[in-house]
Amino acid sequence: MGLRFLDPLTNPVDGAFIGGICAASPFQRQGVGSCRELMRGTTLFKQGDYDRNPLDNNQVGVRYHGITPQGIEFTLNYFYQRWSGDDGTNYAPIRGLEDTLANRNRALNLINQGIFPAEFIAPYVHTAGLSANYSDETFTQTVYRMEMIYDMGIPMFDIAKQTVIDDPVLPGVTKKEMWKGMIAFDRPTWIRAVNKKTTVFLTGQFFWHHVVENPDCEPQTTARAGSAFKRGQGSCLIGGLDLPSTVRTGLTPETEAYRDKIRDWESIFTLAAFTFYRGGSIIPLAGIAVDWVNQWNMLPFWMVDYVIRDDFVVNLSQRYIVTPRGHSTPIFSTWGIGSLNSGRSETNIRLTYQF
Repeated sequence: MGLRFLDPLTNPVDGAFIGGICAASPFQRQGVGSCRELMRGTTLFKQGDYDRNPLDNNQVGVRYHGITPQGIEFTLNYFYQRWSGDDGTNYAPIRGLEDTLANRNRALNLINQGIFPAEFIAPYVHTAGLSANYSDETFTQTVYRMEMIYDMGIPMFDIAKQTVIDDPVLPGVTKKEMWKGMIAFDRPTWIRAVNKKTTVFLTGQFFWHHVVENPDCEPQTTARAGSAFKRGQGSCLIGGLDLPSTVRTGLTPETEAYRDKIRDWESIFTLAAFTFYRGGSIIPLAGIAVDWVNQWNMLPFWMVDYVIRDDFVVNLSQRYIVTPRGHSTPIFSTWGIGSLNSGRSETNIRLTYQF
């Protein structure tokens, strides 16, 4: 799934390049001052402040694989990489200049050149990982699987840190550690009422993300716009889906600033089943994904593969986004199935021809 939101820099509604701190720029867009690029020649989600060569943009890892006498297959892993942000982590992709007098003067010079005083960042992070699987043939006839990683150095927005970008507000960035993992099971099971000729394959997975030492922000009453935003925010760490945020009065849960909170824990579990009919030419699958942390949002789905010939397959699928507690208002969460994807139930048909 993808998130439905406009370009946070250039969209005509609340793009950070248009007006705001860029209003002092001599370059015009939509009749107001605007910025044209990020600092240091960086490009959002594309190019950081590094050269595209093996010396400045590389990654390295090591992996150990083994099997214990009890039959547990496992791997130990280490990976040193530029942070790609492609695993669902609500990270900070952009970093503004720290709010100091020198940086405020520097920001004015940058804005006069049409440069937004922030840069796209892709720092190096350390990742340690463990995976294992075990097939219990004696008691449960089930394969158990597990994967875990520990990331160090992930950039996240921290509203306790202020930048020169304060209207609308872009918080500073802090580096955090995260523990992420998955445990799962796979089991072929005879369900005669469903299929008399072959088993039904049952699978379940439980995923989690945990931010280590997620700090709370104390209420603030200072006159600074950035500090005023800290009132009632709870966690200091926030995501980027509601940034830059604009100072608003009379805030309600629907209109408050920094709606994209980062919780200590996020979790989703899935259950699915599939089987084979007519010698494997018809493969139905049904399942559900549940976000039980945010609003108990659910994604029931079904899918059927029909192998007409060895080189031609038709796939029909249906996905539903369900909020059984009646919360239909989208929430700002990259994990929440019913967040910005609320209302995106869809039917899909796919034709595959192999030649």
